[in-house]
Amino acid sequence: MDSNGENPQWLAATLLPAGRRISRAELPSKLKVGLPEEVTAFVDMRYKRWAGPVGEWWDSMGKKTKCVYPLDQKEPFRSCSEIEVAKLLRSGLGYEAFFFTTFGIPDGSTMSRPDWRPWTRNESKAPDWLRTLDDDIHTGGGMPDVVGWDPGATDPARTAVFVECKGATESMRKKQWPWVAAAIALGVPAERFALAYRPF
Repeated sequence: MDSNGENPQWLAATLLPAGRRISRAELPSKLKVGLPEEVTAFVDMRYKRWAGPVGEWWDSMGKKTKCVYPLDQKEPFRSCSEIEVAKLLRSGLGYEAFFFTTFGIPDGSTMSRPDWRPWTRNESKAPDWLRTLDDDIHTGGGMPDVVGWDPGATDPARTAVFVECKGATESMRKKQWPWVAAAIALGVPAERFALAYRPF
């Protein structure tokens, strides 16, 4: 819950219909290392684990057995948490939303490689306002996986929401929670951050 004991409107419209709100205590301890106290939105997502072929590392940016079936039963049929969250932000809010990464993005060029390009962008192609925020933070990386914003807003930064996606066996990279803490210190409201938890 946020500081008022309620779910932020954006969270209620996007992630919560696809999961359940959980407490900080329910997270694996390695995901809590460095977690800012102000961040309270954690959602246990109802994913079904991908049971098809995993392919090579580059077919899924190394996700392999961490891939999931799509929540909406629509393409890509071999998906991942980050793409599903981007889709939820788009459908629930009408936002622009992307999984930002520095890895090569699967392009659908082979049977084992889904096309993740519609929902994924290289960090170098982030919008100017997001690149400026990242530059102001100065942690050298660690931006949350998925960022969504109102493309029609005069100042998209004031509408942005940020979702980190992690699974039960994963841990936070060194600069990920510090990025969030720095963004909050710069004035980004803490209720705009969430962790989408994949229980496998």
